[in-house]
Amino acid sequence: EYHQSPAYRWDSGLLTSAVLPLRVAMAAAKPFSRGRFDLRWLGAVYALLFLLAFAMIQRLTRGLGAVARVLVPAFVVLVFCGASYVPWFNSFYFDTASYVFLWFAMLAFLRLMLRESVTTWDCVAALGSALLFETSKSQHTALALPLISCFWLRLGRARFPGIPWRICATAAVVAAAVVMFATAPPWYQTVNSYNALFYQSLPHSQDPAGDIAQLGMDPGMVRYVGKHAF
Repeated sequence: EYHQSPAYRWDSGLLTSAVLPLRVAMAAAKPFSRGRFDLRWLGAVYALLFLLAFAMIQRLTRGLGAVARVLVPAFVVLVFCGASYVPWFNSFYFDTASYVFLWFAMLAFLRLMLRESVTTWDCVAALGSALLFETSKSQHTALALPLISCFWLRLGRARFPGIPWRICATAAVVAAAVVMFATAPPWYQTVNSYNALFYQSLPHSQDPAGDIAQLGMDPGMVRYVGKHAF
């Protein structure tokens, strides 16, 4: 449980769509919280969102054969419902929101590509899921940019949103990416640099202390090798 008080509030300066499921969880927990927040409420919100995505997968497989309708959901359960993913639901990590929103983005764009007749609402759903995903965490923002191509692949379909709408959708995705990159606070960029050096690169070095010295830093910082910023 987490005690809620303005005295404990820290403004990180980070923009993230991960606050949306958190707000839902806090609102649901408020009648029962008594000034404290039980993290399991957030885990329940993420679990419900994932189950909704799973239901969407089952709807998308309706047109497949009987074997595929069984194997595809079974594959999702086997691969994506294990200890590498589900425990994250019970956390404040931005990556959890990224993971859940990525599912919605993949399914919305898959629907966009597979439908013989594409409505504006299909594109709105795809755009909304893409924006939620790319604004969940700046490290994942660039992954949403290739999705823009799906707005332009008409593939000979008679019914497809017009060019003005596609231009607006493209601009929205690009603008969100620019905002995410431009508003990342300096301390967050420093964290990424630290992780890249001490957690990802130096553990593979034969002489970490020497490499640190060549970078103009105190060789005594070798004690931080293998440790991430958090």
